[in-house]
Amino acid sequence: VEYLTNIGSKDLKVIEKEYVKDNAKIRIRHDEFYAPEKLKNDIELRINSLLSSLESITFECMPLYYDIADKAILHLKNIAHKNHCGCELKLKKNLKSYTIPKAMETLSTTSLVSRSLIKQSELFCSSPVICQQAKSSNGSIEVLIGDIAVQKSGALIIPLVSYGLKQSLIERAGNIIRQEQQVDKSKKTDKSDNNSTPFFIETTASNLVCKIVLFSSWSPLEATMNDDSLREHIRNFISKSIEYIIVKNEQSNIKIESIAFAAPDSCKKENILAEEMIYETKRQIELTKSSLRISFILLPDQQTLYYQFLTAIQKMQSNDGVHAVFSCPITNDFKNWNQYMINTFYKYCYDRCVLPKTDDDKRIRLIGPINNVYDAKYKYHLTNVLIQEKIHLQQLLPTTPRPRPIIRSQITDSISIMSSSICYNIMLSYCQEDSIISQRLADRLIDEGFSVWIDLIESNDTFSQINKSECIILCISENYVENKFSLNTVEYAKQMGKHIILVKVQNYTSNDWLQQLIPNEIYFQLFGSENHFDLQYDKLLLKIVSI
Repeated sequence: VEYLTNIGSKDLKVIEKEYVKDNAKIRIRHDEFYAPEKLKNDIELRINSLLSSLESITFECMPLYYDIADKAILHLKNIAHKNHCGCELKLKKNLKSYTIPKAMETLSTTSLVSRSLIKQSELFCSSPVICQQAKSSNGSIEVLIGDIAVQKSGALIIPLVSYGLKQSLIERAGNIIRQEQQVDKSKKTDKSDNNSTPFFIETTASNLVCKIVLFSSWSPLEATMNDDSLREHIRNFISKSIEYIIVKNEQSNIKIESIAFAAPDSCKKENILAEEMIYETKRQIELTKSSLRISFILLPDQQTLYYQFLTAIQKMQSNDGVHAVFSCPITNDFKNWNQYMINTFYKYCYDRCVLPKTDDDKRIRLIGPINNVYDAKYKYHLTNVLIQEKIHLQQLLPTTPRPRPIIRSQITDSISIMSSSICYNIMLSYCQEDSIISQRLADRLIDEGFSVWIDLIESNDTFSQINKSECIILCISENYVENKFSLNTVEYAKQMGKHIILVKVQNYTSNDWLQQLIPNEIYFQLFGSENHFDLQYDKLLLKIVSI
């Protein structure tokens, strides 16, 4: 019936049209049709003939990264529809964790970091799919940025925060019910002690995916506290929170195996807050021999506090070769790579639905759409070659130091002096219409430690800057080629024997004087998507460092 309703609907309409004068009516969804008695057998035979060649095939797919599987389902449905086939596909998913390798930092690798590389690394590490993890002898501790309301933890613990999290959770949870409080009656407290003892209100989770929610009166307000008092105040909150959950497990049928803490936002001494929360959590797990998995969830705008938590948890991580863990629905190692490079490569893969897995023999396996896998493989090899070239340059620099000129941008009309162990003299020649992408390229090159002169083709001192530069990058576009000063710039650069690199900043087919003047030269295409720009930039960078 489902096949006839969807795929065979056109054929059924043809049959119905043939017998329309006989008042025949086919209601296949109701598994019936109306027709005169003399036509019953004929129409039934025609319908059965549509099903005579029908075959049903059931198959299972190998586990795939979720985004890949999702796209594969759409592709299969499209193929089935074109070939008049019914297709029922069910996508089952589960969250699986994969580790990001930890870099073996050396003096040579730590000096190969540009600001853009750091930015890409930090962007990846602060995404919701990434968490920093430290394992204790029993349980574990994680730090991640995300939405605490969607955490699949047994208990959510919400301290007193100023950004309306309590009210937001109550609204999203729906009809929550306040539960009987667990109170430690054995402890007598005075007024001053009450200030540091957290008070919990337990509620049901209702529409949330957790089991219970604990709203606490605790807040890390340190106005009247010295550092020691603040540390004790934080330790007390963590210990009482974990104690509450352990007692809950002992006294009720609800078994809680994980806790998610919302990070407070009202503590100015964020380093103390992060350190004590992490260290006391670890101490409590080991003291109680608990197997609890404990997470600290931060908001995207709590970046400063997030990095304090990362610093604290990284000090606890064992030397097991794991930098972080990233979760997604389901050659050589990274020798000479620093952590920023590894993180950026994993981000590159993740953005393209490619899953990098390191085998036991330390070889990297890439799983994903074939074209994206080829891109990721090329990115990996390109990065490896770049690292080797930069290390080679570093070894040469002490004996053959290069001059370090002043960098001047005529776009901003400002002068900056760049200090770096690797310094080249590069001149970017561009036209005014392409200033945005040209400045972007210049910024990336400056981040790498190069000295860059950004030069409009109409500028008066173009020739003098060509004399000072070792490499000339031409930002090619239709406007650049048509400008009358461009020809003079290129001819003079060739006359002076300078290295000339052609960079297309516009999708423009060159068939003019430039091809005649510089024949058979490779163009680096920096127009298009961000992903395309990054890969082309790496190729350009390799060209520059190999000159």
